[in-house]
Amino acid sequence: MSLTRKTIETRPSTNIPFYEFQPSEVEYMVTNYGNKIDSIFMDWKYSDDGLVRRTDLIFKDKVYADEFDNDQVIRQLAIRKLEYCDSNNIIRTSEDFLITPL
Repeated sequence: MSLTRKTIETRPSTNIPFYEFQPSEVEYMVTNYGNKIDSIFMDWKYSDDGLVRRTDLIFKDKVYADEFDNDQVIRQLAIRKLEYCDSNNIIRTSEDFLITPL
């Protein structure tokens, strides 16, 4: 049963950039979780006005999602991103969906 994490970020102006992970941080995620995630940050969708960005992170199953969430490096990266969003008035929501195969 895969798990999809849908994250929506809404910024107040296109003058405020969305948070972007550094190449070394993305490399850490790919190295440690690339075989456990079907899609890593590659599925960005933007609204026509550029104020909203949606990201789908698709884990192969919930166990891998839990492992990812409990990784101390990932936790620190998430805190940094949340702090950036808070300080730049970027509203961020995230929801998990379990996908059951037919």
